[in-house]
Amino acid sequence: PTRGVFILFLLCIAVGGSLTLYAWRAPTLKGGGLFQPISREGALIFNNVLLSIAAAMVLLGTLYPLLLETLTGEKISVGAPFFNATFVPIMTPVIIAMAFGPMMPWKRADLFAVMGKLKIALSVAAVVVLVTLWLSGGPAFALFGMGLAAWLFVGSILEWAGRIKLFRAPFATSLRRMRDLPRSAHGTMLAHAGVAIVVAGITGSQAWTQESVQSLGIGESAHIADHRFTLSDIREYQGPNFVAREATVTITTPGERTIVLTPEKRVYTVEGMPTTEA
Repeated sequence: PTRGVFILFLLCIAVGGSLTLYAWRAPTLKGGGLFQPISREGALIFNNVLLSIAAAMVLLGTLYPLLLETLTGEKISVGAPFFNATFVPIMTPVIIAMAFGPMMPWKRADLFAVMGKLKIALSVAAVVVLVTLWLSGGPAFALFGMGLAAWLFVGSILEWAGRIKLFRAPFATSLRRMRDLPRSAHGTMLAHAGVAIVVAGITGSQAWTQESVQSLGIGESAHIADHRFTLSDIREYQGPNFVAREATVTITTPGERTIVLTPEKRVYTVEGMPTTEA
């Protein structure tokens, strides 16, 4: 219950804050006239529509089990397969378009001209795909994900570098233009580059994570990815407001270096709520 109240509090801040900002800025918002579908306005609308659909899918997957249990008493769980099947296809075109959007002018844009500016990003993405294939051999979604991350990251840097005329003007001029750029331009670049890093991280964690579930006694070992995991000890101890069971796990690397981990499971006596601590 306490976690639910905390999440509700965060939602109130997010929703209430955004509505407050909208109410504050609404009198200054004016219509900008007509614009072509291929334009920065069109890219923003495309982005917002797909992000709204993605948010709706997450909301549906979160609330549907609760609604079904309330109406019928049947309990179901909606997990990673649902979100992978719905969220990934929606977000893929968003990530591709994120490299185009900042380079498009307002009102009307030439898509082929923008694509010409992104040739370097496409080339780097192709190289990243080939290097990933050479190093790991796949799988296919890992190649696509790493290429997508490289495309967005380099595209974001190219747009920012184009604004300050990096390598096309004296360095002092580029530095001055960088200082004169509005903060929103720096924020856009950092946000899009951050999304690219998130995509690369998610891809790597999904493609190359190794998991092994085994039962070990004290002194027994398990091997994962050339690392030896040995359960050295288990102890119980009393904390200020919890009872904990702590394991001592010794990891031996291929170079015979040892790392000691002490994961533990706590049960808080007041709330009776177990948590896992690393």
